[in-house]
Amino acid sequence: MKKILYIYLLLSLSFSFAQKKGVKKEEKVTTTPLPKESAKLKKSADLLIERRSYYSAIDTYLQLYKIHSDNEDIVYSLGKTYYLTRDYTNSEKFFKEYRSNKNFKKYTDVSFYLGEVLKSQGKYQEAQTFYDEFTRTRHKALTDKNLPKYAKNEVSAIEWVKTKIKEDSLDVDFNRILSKMNSAYSDFSPYPLGNDTLIFASLQKDSILTHNYEDHHFHGIKLYEIVKKDEQTWGDPEELDEFNHEYEHTANGVVSPDGKYFYFTRCLPDETQKVTCDIYYTPHDKNKIKEDKVIKAKGINMDGYSTTQPTFLTTTKKGKKGETLYQYSLIFSSDRPGGKGGKDLWIAPMEAHGKFKKPANLGPVINTIKDEITPYYNNKEQLLFFSSNYHFGFGGLDIFKASGTVNRWSQPENAGIPLNSSYDDSYFIPVTGKYNEDETGYLVSNRPGGIALHSATCCDDIYHFKEIPSKTVTFSGSVVENIYQKIDQKDTTSLSDTTKMVISSKNDNTSALISSNKVEGVQVGYFRKKLYEDAVARKDSSFSSLEEFVTWADTSNKSGGFSFTLKEGKPYVIMTKKVGYKNKVHFVTATNNSTDLPIEKKSKADTSTIKIAQKTFNENIESSSLKNDEKYVLNQVRFETNSAILRKEAIDQLEKLFTFLDKNKNVKIEVEGHTDSKGTEEHNLDLSQRRADAIALFLTTKGIEEKRITSKGFGESMPLLPNENADGTDNPENRALNRRTEFKIIDLKK
Repeated sequence: MKKILYIYLLLSLSFSFAQKKGVKKEEKVTTTPLPKESAKLKKSADLLIERRSYYSAIDTYLQLYKIHSDNEDIVYSLGKTYYLTRDYTNSEKFFKEYRSNKNFKKYTDVSFYLGEVLKSQGKYQEAQTFYDEFTRTRHKALTDKNLPKYAKNEVSAIEWVKTKIKEDSLDVDFNRILSKMNSAYSDFSPYPLGNDTLIFASLQKDSILTHNYEDHHFHGIKLYEIVKKDEQTWGDPEELDEFNHEYEHTANGVVSPDGKYFYFTRCLPDETQKVTCDIYYTPHDKNKIKEDKVIKAKGINMDGYSTTQPTFLTTTKKGKKGETLYQYSLIFSSDRPGGKGGKDLWIAPMEAHGKFKKPANLGPVINTIKDEITPYYNNKEQLLFFSSNYHFGFGGLDIFKASGTVNRWSQPENAGIPLNSSYDDSYFIPVTGKYNEDETGYLVSNRPGGIALHSATCCDDIYHFKEIPSKTVTFSGSVVENIYQKIDQKDTTSLSDTTKMVISSKNDNTSALISSNKVEGVQVGYFRKKLYEDAVARKDSSFSSLEEFVTWADTSNKSGGFSFTLKEGKPYVIMTKKVGYKNKVHFVTATNNSTDLPIEKKSKADTSTIKIAQKTFNENIESSSLKNDEKYVLNQVRFETNSAILRKEAIDQLEKLFTFLDKNKNVKIEVEGHTDSKGTEEHNLDLSQRRADAIALFLTTKGIEEKRITSKGFGESMPLLPNENADGTDNPENRALNRRTEFKIIDLKK
């Protein structure tokens, strides 16, 4: 009996609550037929996709991929299915593999989805390139006709991100709640109840669940309650049996403003595992709740469509006797007809508990052609919080706020970093209580840092934030060039005590600090250290990439001085830049103390030519003419700045290199990667290694034995041409030539 991963039920529910659609064939184009057994297996994987059993489908597609890595349907399906499970790293891997194969032409939406997964990882510049490419591509057929609109919107959204990401983040303490609340599966829909009690929804399992199709046991998402013991500690989750149902998912609880009723969502998967949801209500008194007291609300639910995530809006008016009359309206998310597209927010006035007037769409200011979900209305501030994946955001779902009431709303405003990230952020709800004297709240996110069941970003966790009052300081100092001189360690009698201390603190203690010269005309800028850490994590920390985050705040004066304002005690990265000097990053914590920023002039390698004996590779090289240690340059294998992605013209030459190696099985080679001088030496060394590894991986994937190929990165240490002109200005043409790949014959058995 075929076992399937039960996790698809959770994902199916999450996507009903949130966003993405299943894998569909984009256009009917014939491809090389698979053998009978493989075709049968692929049909099984496609069926798993239809049933939203995404992880089981991935396992099956990977089984096929081992045999048919040249089948574009399989490669595309892996990229798309990983995308649906929010495994952005693996999705990027297979979509890029699809693009690198010149024979793959069937799915023209690959560049759009590459933009999606790259943006979700915070790789904004690269994502924008793919979105833009998609808008300029002619598509014979697209299953989703809105994709070009989405891509065009994202091109503009990333321009917005480039500006916003330079700004200081909000001053909040932001942490994943470390308790038994967050499990390996998604935990979501937090709702504060009473004094420091939280209701939330979860599967509350820490391992992958499996079941047979005939199993009667139903692993449902349920509502739980958890109580805060003190400022730092939560108790254990307790299931709210009175609300949960044995064969339905239960989530999204909220108490009515008068405190009399509890509204929540129940969801039921059909035979294809598509989940639809309805809103129910019951008395808000555990002693009175029985199964027959849980009733489906009238007037708001619609057969075949989801109605979910309720929140109440309260308005008041004066009665005939001058008394205050309260009118309650329910705001909820639904994919019903009549919306702007995707999931929209709707509002329905309440006639009596459980009975509502006809819902109205909240309108085009709030709703878009994609998804608006997880509303929460703060009646005191008259603020609507919700999440959207179309309004300009940092990636995936972002949290937005809009002021207004009923049918009048201000333009939504992004809640900012760190409440938002490049991942999915939703279910924002501010709270007050015994341990929450300052502005605090909860939200839900799949950002890295939670329990990784299948990937670092597969599943949602509940996070807590707390506002932290901040002060600003004047950050100042001087830019200096330290001059060192080689000395004889045996004779230090003539040196000052300060110089002796410098000598003893250096790893290479044969050099002494002679002087520190103030440097004029150096650009000095800053950005948040968290952005640098994120860039390092995604191996995208070159100076040129980091520059998009920088706020250039000052230029050093004749005395080398600079000054600007930062938030006190916050960690920053300071960047310095001047023609003729190495670009440099400095790590600081903002204080009022004066700080020296050391910089150094560029090495001779940046302004002179290093001549390296080279030959141009030709696949028709006679084996008799080959020599050990001889180098051949791959002229067509060139890279964009800060990229290790193989371009299409590179693939053509690598195919020829494969043919050459396949023909000359006695040859072993070392693939060598090189960069220009942009960025730090450490980053360029890493980048060149990744470029060399990309070539080696291509060749071994094609069938060349791994023992015949090694790869090594040399960074910026071996330029063919000067990276700069004689006057110290940039030479982009030469830099492009220095971003090259070569191979060297390392073993030639004749």
